[in-house]
Amino acid sequence: MDVLKDNLFHELLYAIRTVVAGGRYISPLIAADMLDYMNRNEQKECVLTKREKEILSLITKGMRNREIADKLFISKRTVDTHRARIMQKLDIHGSANLVKYAIKMGLDGVEGEKS
Repeated sequence: MDVLKDNLFHELLYAIRTVVAGGRYISPLIAADMLDYMNRNEQKECVLTKREKEILSLITKGMRNREIADKLFISKRTVDTHRARIMQKLDIHGSANLVKYAIKMGLDGVEGEKS
């Protein structure tokens, strides 16, 4: 990307005037990067199926795959497969990181679930 020194000066001047006037300034390049990052994270959450979200919720409650299988009336191998796909889709490695992500995204409780 080519940027002229003159453009940098005008950008800096605009940023200073904006901040002095009590406003906030974010470089358009940084703003674009932030939007890309937010969109990627939003898309990650959307790629999970309802069942995957349900399994992820149960994982955050400390349930083991066998317990999840029994609760959902599916095989342990099916739970193993769902868990692997969740981690692959979200590009997350390790149970601790998976739980951390689920809590951050509010997936630590499935709507309508009965305790």
